[in-house]
Amino acid sequence: MMKPWCLTSLALLATPTLAEETLQALFGSEQSVTIATGRAHASRTAPAVATVITAEDIRRGGFRSVVEALRLVPGFHQGLTSDYGANLAVRGFSSLGSGNLLVLLDGVAQTDWIFGHPLSVLGTIPLEVIERLEVTRGPGSSVFGADAFSGVINVITRDRVEQGQLTLGGGSDATAEARLLVGDATEDRALVLSAQASTSAGHRPTIGRDQLSVIDAGLGTAFSGAPSAVETDQRDLGVLLKGQLGATRALARLSRTHEALGAGVLGVIDPTGLRTRETVEGHLAHTLQFNPRFGMTLRLEGAQTRLTLAEATWLPDSALVPEGVRFDSGAEQETWRLRADGRYAASPQHFISAGLAYEQLHYRLDALEWLGLTDLETRARSGLGTGTTVGLGTGLGALVTALSAATTPTETSGRRHLYSAYVQDEWWPAPKWALTWGVRLDDYTGIDQQISPRAVLVWTPEPEWTLKALYGEGFRVPTVLETQGGLLPTYQANSELQAERLRTVELAVEFQPRPALSLGLNVFRHETVDQIRLQNRGLYAEPENVGRQVGEGFEVEWRWTLSRRWLWRGWYAYQSNVDETTGADAGYSPHHRLYASLQSQWGRTFVNQQGLYVGDRARVAEDARAEAPEYGQLDLLVRHELTPQLSLQFDVRNLLNSNLLEASPGTSLPQDLPLAGRLYYAALELRF
Repeated sequence: MMKPWCLTSLALLATPTLAEETLQALFGSEQSVTIATGRAHASRTAPAVATVITAEDIRRGGFRSVVEALRLVPGFHQGLTSDYGANLAVRGFSSLGSGNLLVLLDGVAQTDWIFGHPLSVLGTIPLEVIERLEVTRGPGSSVFGADAFSGVINVITRDRVEQGQLTLGGGSDATAEARLLVGDATEDRALVLSAQASTSAGHRPTIGRDQLSVIDAGLGTAFSGAPSAVETDQRDLGVLLKGQLGATRALARLSRTHEALGAGVLGVIDPTGLRTRETVEGHLAHTLQFNPRFGMTLRLEGAQTRLTLAEATWLPDSALVPEGVRFDSGAEQETWRLRADGRYAASPQHFISAGLAYEQLHYRLDALEWLGLTDLETRARSGLGTGTTVGLGTGLGALVTALSAATTPTETSGRRHLYSAYVQDEWWPAPKWALTWGVRLDDYTGIDQQISPRAVLVWTPEPEWTLKALYGEGFRVPTVLETQGGLLPTYQANSELQAERLRTVELAVEFQPRPALSLGLNVFRHETVDQIRLQNRGLYAEPENVGRQVGEGFEVEWRWTLSRRWLWRGWYAYQSNVDETTGADAGYSPHHRLYASLQSQWGRTFVNQQGLYVGDRARVAEDARAEAPEYGQLDLLVRHELTPQLSLQFDVRNLLNSNLLEASPGTSLPQDLPLAGRLYYAALELRF
C-alpha cells in the first residue's frame, strides 16, 4: 500500500487548484513526461532534465516547424549549415548533420544512418497533429541507443481528434501554407488524418565570399560567383495517418521536401543545385496486458528515406569555365525494426522495464556523377585560354585530379544489423527518494559493442522542491558517409572509425514556491571519448577518432504568471567547451543564450512578445576569423478569436528589421550567414 506521504505528494503535484486551472486555460501547462523512462511521470519529478512543449505552446509561439519550437528549450541552438539547412547544436556539441542528437516520432527513432541528420528523416510533420514535444538534455543511450548523445527529442502525435481544424496562411517571400486535421473516434477505435503543404521563395541573402573566393585569392583566378544573392526557396509536404483499434495502433506517413542549396553543400554559391528528401514510414504496435502488474508492447517499424542532390555546384558558370562544374549524387536507406518492451510493477514503489530489439538497415549510394569536370580537365592541360597567366597544372590542377578520383564509378550498397537489449529499474527506497537506473547493450555490424549505463536520484524534501542527481553515457555510431563516402567530393571516408562516447554528470533543482511561479536550475559537466573529428588533409577532409571535448555549463528556467492576464517565461543558458585536441574552444556554439516571452490575454485577443539573444561565439581552432557577431531578435504575435470556431493570427519576425548574422559552421564558408530581415505572416484558423 502506498504510504500517506506519497499519496499527499502526488495529490499536490497532480491536482491543480481552481486558480491554476484558470491559468492553464489561458496559457497552457506542462504535461507528463514519458521520454525519461517510457512511463508517464510528472515533468518536475521525472528522472531527467526535460522540457515539455505543448501544442498550445507551439500555437501561441507562432512556431511553424519542430525546429522553431525548440527555441523553448535551454541549451539548444538553432544554427544553419552553409546551404541554409537546420544545424542544431546542443550544449556545445555540433557535427556534420547534427548526428549528436536523437529524434523520435512517437518513440520511434528517426535515424539518418547515411548522413547523420535525424531532421532529414523526420522531415515535415503537420503541426496540428503534434500533441507535444518532449525534450531531454544530456545522454539517453541507456534507453534509446545510438545518437542519444547530447539530447533526445520525442515528437508525440495525437491519438484522437476532438475538433477538426483547417489553417490557411501566407506572408513575406511569397510564403503560402495550408494545414488540415480531421479525425473520427469511438470508445475502442480512433482515426486521425493530418496534412500540411507549404512553399516559400526564401529571403535570398547576399553572400560576399565563398570557398572559391579563397581559391581565387591564391591562384589569381575568377571562379567565384560572389558576391551574389543565393536561392533559399523551399517546398514541403507532410501527410500523416494514425489509427487505433482496441490495443493495436498503426501510423503511416509521407514527408517530401524540395529545397535550393543557398551557399552550397561545398561552401560554394549554388545557383542551380536542388536537394530532395523523401521519407515513407509505417509503425504497427500491439499492447498485451497479461495481468494488472505485467504488460508488453510488440512493435514493427519500417521506413524508407531517399536523398537526392541534383546539379550541385562546385564551379559556377563563368568566362573561364562557361559550362561550370556540377555534380549529382543520391542515397537511399531502408530500415526495419522489431521491438518488444515489457513493464512489470513489482510493487507500488518498484517498476522494472526491459526490452529487446533487432534492426536491419539496407543502404545504397548512387555513383557520384560529375557534369563538366571532363571539359575542365581538358582545359587544365592546355591552360585557361588566351591571356590567362595562371594555369591549372599546379594548385587547381591537383584539385581537379582529386575531384576526378572522388567520383564513384558504380553505385555502392550494404547492410547493417543491430541487436539491442536494455533493462531499467525505478525504485522508491525511502520516503521522498526515487532511484532510477538502467543499462543498455547495443551490438552493431562492424562496430564494437556499446554498453550505456545511467543512474538518476530524485529527492523531493518538500512538495515545492525537487532535486536531481544524474549520471549518463551516450554514444554515436559513425555514419555511412563517414565510413564509406560517396556522397560528397573533397570528403575522404574512414572505414576504421569507431563510435564516439559521451559521459555526463548533472545536478538539477526545481522550485515552485507558489502555483503561479516555477523556477529551475541545472548544472552539468561532460566529456567525450573517441570523438570523431574532421582532419584537414589539404585537398580533402577525413574523419578520425582523435577528438576529446570537455565542457560544462548551466541553464536557468522560469515560468511566472504575473496576473490573470500576464505570463512571463524564459531561460538563460551558458556553456563552455574545450576541444582537448587543439586546446582551443570547441567553437560554433554560443556561450550565452537568452530567451524571454511576455504573453498577455485581453478578452479574445492574445499577444506574445518574445526575444532571443545569442552571444559570445568562438570559432573552431582551424578558423582564423574573429568571433562570430552576437545578435538579438524580437518577434511579435497577435492572435484574435473572431468566433469560437474562427481565429486570425498575425506574426512579425525580426520586428526591428536588424541585420543579423548566424555563424557559419566550421570552415565550410568564409563568411557568416545573413538571416532574414523583417518578415510578416498571417494565418486564418477554422475549427469544426
